[in-house]
Amino acid sequence: MEDGLLFNSSDMDLSDAEQDSTYKSLGQQSLGKMMNNHFELRKSTKIAAKKVMNTLVIGAPSTLKNRNRWMNLWDAFVANVLQKPTTEPPVAEDLCRFLLAAPEFLTSMRTSGQFSHQYFKNAMVSLLETLSFRFGQDRFNLDKRARLQIENTFSTLRKKGALTKEPMREKKWISDLATFRLVCALMSDALVNGTASWDKTIAQALSITIQTALITRGGDVMLTSGYTVEYMKYQDVVLTLVPRAQTGDEQLTAYFIIKHAKEFK
Repeated sequence: MEDGLLFNSSDMDLSDAEQDSTYKSLGQQSLGKMMNNHFELRKSTKIAAKKVMNTLVIGAPSTLKNRNRWMNLWDAFVANVLQKPTTEPPVAEDLCRFLLAAPEFLTSMRTSGQFSHQYFKNAMVSLLETLSFRFGQDRFNLDKRARLQIENTFSTLRKKGALTKEPMREKKWISDLATFRLVCALMSDALVNGTASWDKTIAQALSITIQTALITRGGDVMLTSGYTVEYMKYQDVVLTLVPRAQTGDEQLTAYFIIKHAKEFK
């Protein structure tokens, strides 16, 4: 009993051989590869990590393009108009002044000269996201008052007529009849005026027809700006002739694989 009271498990020093080695061999093959290439890995990961730690690359090509466009405008505004270093996190006043000045140096696509309220909203969201990534939450974190000041600026721009919530164009659904007329006009023009390539003409007709039939976005079928191979190919379409017992003829059916829908590119 006395020996039991004097025993302290912390005094035991188990050697490696005495410890449980059930899982010790796991990962040895990968560990060997790591050790054989440790110098190259140290160098390549250092270079790659520097990029992912300092450059925001999340999003589609169009998102990246818009994000960098707004950041270029922001950096130029801060350096030349506000005359502040771009290495310092901005305050709410800086962002409000940028919004107030933007309609003066941007060109609107509307005949009225107004800008879409949503366009500016999206720009501010993109800007805040990139600034948060650049400076971190500890250096750049807008409180509720700062966000209300930005909302106040949007309201001021709308009252001045610089921004509008009116849609730029009226959206309309393309019906089967409209698609039929579009394709017929496309083929008729090629027959009357000629075409550089019937392959191209047929591909254009197919892209219009497929979008309508599958109720998809243009980018789900065709190649869009910023991408290279993300479009529907012939290998994504399976055509089958199915016999019909009632009429004795065959019905053409098509099976489409949409690989490049939004969020999957």
